[in-house]
Amino acid sequence: THGRSFWILDDLAPLRQHAADIARRAVHVFTPNPTVRYRVDMGFPQPPQMGKTYHMTGATMVTYRQLDKPSGEKVRKNLDAGDNPAPGVALEYWVRDGAREATLAFLDRRGKVIREFTSAPPEQTEAAATKEAPRKTATTGTTPPPEKKEPKVAIAPGLNRFVWNMRYPDATKLEGDGGTWERFEQQLVGPAVPPGTYTARLVVDGERAETTFEIRKDPRVPASQADLDAQFALAMAAHQKLSETHATINAIRALKKQLDLWEARAKEQGGQGRLVSAASALRKKASAIEEELVQVKAKSRQDTLNFPAKLNAKLVSLVGIIGGADFAPTQGMRDVLADLTRRVDAQVARWRELAAKDVPAFDKLVRSSSVPAVGTGEKPTRATRTRRTARR
Repeated sequence: THGRSFWILDDLAPLRQHAADIARRAVHVFTPNPTVRYRVDMGFPQPPQMGKTYHMTGATMVTYRQLDKPSGEKVRKNLDAGDNPAPGVALEYWVRDGAREATLAFLDRRGKVIREFTSAPPEQTEAAATKEAPRKTATTGTTPPPEKKEPKVAIAPGLNRFVWNMRYPDATKLEGDGGTWERFEQQLVGPAVPPGTYTARLVVDGERAETTFEIRKDPRVPASQADLDAQFALAMAAHQKLSETHATINAIRALKKQLDLWEARAKEQGGQGRLVSAASALRKKASAIEEELVQVKAKSRQDTLNFPAKLNAKLVSLVGIIGGADFAPTQGMRDVLADLTRRVDAQVARWRELAAKDVPAFDKLVRSSSVPAVGTGEKPTRATRTRRTARR
């Protein structure tokens, strides 16, 4: 060969917009080119593991490694396939030397914040700079996956890039319920924004810069702007109802943990049958609500097939169907969401009534008992119980 090759620069916007005075500014945001809202579906991946992981794309199997960048972003490095550009708005910005903290917000056309990101604390940034290479994500299997990290805004001197995935924040996640079904976890992502004009606002050490940019629909999609706006509205309604459902489940589980502790402490002390019975009764009422909202028997991926789907799983499925392609929502989707909303609201109302009446009553009973807030696990002597009674 004669050493011939092609070099491709996929984004010349910063070069075209660059001016001499930009380098003297504390911060500058370049206006990105219009972004087309393509749908990127890599098929059915296995949960990320240490080393190689496999991704079924339909006709072929792709091998990849999942890596954690110092910024907290998780990236997949394909070993036997090419890498497509990251789907989203690629925002390029200039930061002067010595920046300490930054906040990047994306706003809709009404000026309402859609999503906000921050830079890593200075100590984390310095620690990340000493890393020689990104670490691999540990094996998850059916155990809870590693805590998801929000992407961080880089504030290195000079030109930086941040890729926004064009989505709203994720739905509330169930605490302690991870790794049972990766497809379930993927449906917790926020709805994609509809095509339109948006604003990026970057604040670095109090200095603000912003720009507007355009998101366009896939030119192959026949759906109108009105169709996509209607789809987004329905997807957001289902997304918010899912978050409310999971927040209620998390609150119920937090209450049950406290009840378990107080019941165990009351049994240690002895002579607290009334408190034990009250804790058991309150737990039973809370569990009845929880079992309508989520399948509590599902402890593994296979269990999602062994036991009936509950309300949160039905909502997750509906969210995936609504956002499965670029089209106007059907009347069937609207009817299913209305039915699920009615059923979820009924359980949330039961929970709020329990929290407003039964929980304060149990708290009053605990305060009137002789059970200490902190215990050693040893049963108190008769003299100890006598002194507590005398103090009361």
